[in-house]
Order: sequence, then C-alpha cells, then structure tokens
Amino acid sequence: MLDSLPTEIIWNIMQALDPFDLSVTRLVSKKFNNFSDHQSLWRSIQLKPPITSTSLHNDEKLPLWSLVDLKQILQLHLEHIQTICIWGVRDNIIQYILSSCRQLQELTISGWSTLSNHAFRITAPISTFNHQTLNLLSLRRLRLIGQKKSNYTSLDAFTFGKLLKLCPYLEEITVVRCQIDIQAECLLQIVDQDYRSDPMFASMFQEQHIAQKPTVSSLKYLVIATKKTWSSHHVTRIFQLCPNLRFLGLVPDSTEMDYTTGANRQNNDELTPSMLILYSGIVTNNQPRLLIKNFLIVEDHEISNPDNLIIYKFVS
Repeated sequence: MLDSLPTEIIWNIMQALDPFDLSVTRLVSKKFNNFSDHQSLWRSIQLKPPITSTSLHNDEKLPLWSLVDLKQILQLHLEHIQTICIWGVRDNIIQYILSSCRQLQELTISGWSTLSNHAFRITAPISTFNHQTLNLLSLRRLRLIGQKKSNYTSLDAFTFGKLLKLCPYLEEITVVRCQIDIQAECLLQIVDQDYRSDPMFASMFQEQHIAQKPTVSSLKYLVIATKKTWSSHHVTRIFQLCPNLRFLGLVPDSTEMDYTTGANRQNNDELTPSMLILYSGIVTNNQPRLLIKNFLIVEDHEISNPDNLIIYKFVS
C-alpha cells in the first residue's frame, strides 16, 4: 500500500524523518530502501539519543547514545555525512564519528556527562596513516556546547593542540557551557612545535611520503570556557601562531550565553562563528558582561578580572 504512493509524497515524507526513522523506514520495502538511503538525506543530520531505560544516565538523567545504537543508524551512510549535530555523547561516540565519517566538515556536540582526552585521540596505528585518513579530520567547525556548566571536559592542552594540528582546515572551534582547563603555555608549545620534532608526525609524513603538514593556519575563531592560565603574552602569541585568527573568546562564564543559532545553522557559505552570537547578546543585554579588546592592547589585569574576554583582530 505504501509503495503505491506517488514518488513526490514518499520523498516529502523521507525529508521530514530523522536519521533513526530513516534507518527503520528502509526496512519497509525495496522502494523505501532506495529513498531512505539517498545520500542527500544524510549529508547534514541531527542525532538525539533514543530515550530508553538504558540510555538514561543514573545521576543526571541525561540520555546518552550507545555506540551500538549509533552504528546501526550511521554505518551505511558514513561516506556521505558532512555535518553532524549530536546530543548526549560519550568518549567512544566522538571517537567513532571522527574516525568513521571521512567527509565530516562540521561537528556540534551538545550535552555529555564527562568527556576525556580519549574522545579526541586518533586511534589508528601510524602505519595506517595516509593522505586519505588525514582528510578524515578535515573539520572546518567543531563546537562543544555543554547543557550546563557542570558538564566537565577533561580535554588537556596537549590533546587540544594535537587536535588543532590534525585538522588543517579547521576554521572555528568553540568549547563553552562546561568546565575545561586548558593550560595556555602548554597549548602554545604544542601549536608551535615543528612537526619534525614530534615522533608521531615525523613518522607519519616521512614513511608515507605525505606533502601535507599539520598546521593551524586556517583557524579563524577560537572560543573556550576558560582563561585563568592566560596572560597578555599568551594572547599575543596565539595570534602570531595562527595568522588567520580573527577572534579569541576566553569565556569561563558562558553558561547563559546563547550559541544555538550559530550551532544549528548549516549549509551556509560563510562561517557563523560564536563571535556574532556574543555580539548580538551585547546589543540585547542578554549576555553576561563582556570585555572586548583589540589583541594588541590587552593587559594582564584585564584578563584576570571576572568578565568574559573577547579579543579580536582587525582584518584589512
């Protein structure tokens, strides 16, 4: 009976379904299978975990994805996925997405209990690295948006810096509404480190004869929910190491800030960075206090005050 529906109606139905429903619908018939597997339906997806007795976190009642459930939905469509917005993740969920979705350009993660360094470490052995696997980390935008400030992210400066260097096309990274402590000095050392002095990078590029070197030259927007280890020297240095960096946000008090507009706007040619969301909040008086400075005139006492700090660079 369903197979007898006009093609236009079936297509409209498919476009209204979420990934979970699409994965179920493909089992109805061969015709529905062809529609539900169409690659255009899987380029940009939103993933909310199914609310079941096993998906509820014991303490905070936060639904979390299980890896088995997520694989069942995505496994057949990994090569087509370019944008993911996902709620309720664990370390192994992020690992799976980063290692499996080779065309992924935008990843927004919203809501977790605890995230560790393991979530963002590449697990493939050195011998398997090649130009194709480097493209696996060709993210342009990465956003981690906690549901509340108690969401903890134990992502240290070492892993954060390695992540930046293994995403050569990354233009925006935002980590807000959570607790995170990234040591500024360590981060700058990792970013500034010559790839030839790093055993992992040196082996990767020399043995596989890859011309593309890890770089942070694409980074334009960096927003993190911490600033207690930052000084004016660190601010100046990060702009020097990242020549295209236009905007640095050190926003430990980011709980009340609204990032949803930028996080959910997809398929746009221009970046919709956190900068625009922050500035719009200033106009409407809906955001916490913000101190806005040119990166050339930031002083240490301004970094140590309780305000969130927005640092920018004019682009000629």
